[in-house]
Amino acid sequence: MATGAMKPIVKRVGKNQTLADGFIDSSVDLTMSGGWSCHEWLLGSKKDEEYDSNKLQKLLRWVEESMHTQSDYTKQSMNRFVIAVGVSKGKIGFKSKHVRS
Repeated sequence: MATGAMKPIVKRVGKNQTLADGFIDSSVDLTMSGGWSCHEWLLGSKKDEEYDSNKLQKLLRWVEESMHTQSDYTKQSMNRFVIAVGVSKGKIGFKSKHVRS
């Protein structure tokens, strides 16, 4: 998978994703909201290759299936996550022009 200098970066991002997943699994509203916000931040601050497409699909399905039963805080965080996925993986192009060099 990752070789050389990329190993520490992928490993660190993986740990952050695992932490965010743990927050999402919480039954505490603000903790769940924080988990979605963590994923949003990771998408915006890390290279696209560091996020697994299957992981993103799983998270997007999770949003689709559970968003309407969540509190407003968590809904807002889920919505921002979906927007971040669109900016990161979509055809908007903002991220490649303004965030990455």
